[in-house]
Amino acid sequence: MRMRDLAIAADLPRTTIHHYLREGLLPEPDRTAANAATYGVEHLERLQLLKALRGPELGPLSVSEIRKVLPLVADGLSPADAVALAALNRRGLAAMGEIDDESASARRALGLRDVAQRLDRDPRELRQLQDTGLIEPTARSGAGGYGAADVAAAESCLRLIDLGIEARHLEPLAELTREMRNYEGVLEELVCGSLPDDEVEAVRGELRSTFRELHLYLLSRLAG
Repeated sequence: MRMRDLAIAADLPRTTIHHYLREGLLPEPDRTAANAATYGVEHLERLQLLKALRGPELGPLSVSEIRKVLPLVADGLSPADAVALAALNRRGLAAMGEIDDESASARRALGLRDVAQRLDRDPRELRQLQDTGLIEPTARSGAGGYGAADVAAAESCLRLIDLGIEARHLEPLAELTREMRNYEGVLEELVCGSLPDDEVEAVRGELRSTFRELHLYLLSRLAG
């Protein structure tokens, strides 16, 4: 079909379709001449998806957010699951300090009482979570304190406790997390052990970033 037919079928202005082409959100058409091109079913389906992502049905998402969602859909996720995973990934990375979504004060290391105050909970409840290993002070948060990810984890744990699950019954989850982290450390050393010294830091950083993304994906599968 020609652009005119595509615009009618998709119920979108030509200017919008041209914009998607410029942004790389729409596959290139078959160029039949210098000023002529044909579009197929895949173009119409992509435009329908973009309409959903740009509208209230699944969005509205920005162009940069859509770029993160499209590969997930291409990998077989439903549009709704892809949007949820992209959002989860972004929130998770923000909580771990990978993107600058928080103020400097929000990123500072927190003490156990600070976490309790933020969540409006008894510090003894937070200490119980710490004792079971569900939250842990880390040097990464600064001076062995807690970071935004710890606050988020503590909030989730406390919600489970409010629903009737005892903290001690959540301890196996903390143990599984430690085992996974230890195993990933083994994999990291296996890869980095044979690398030249000047490549280790970059590869180690890429491995850790990818492991974090994998965690978020696996968790989204469980939540789904």
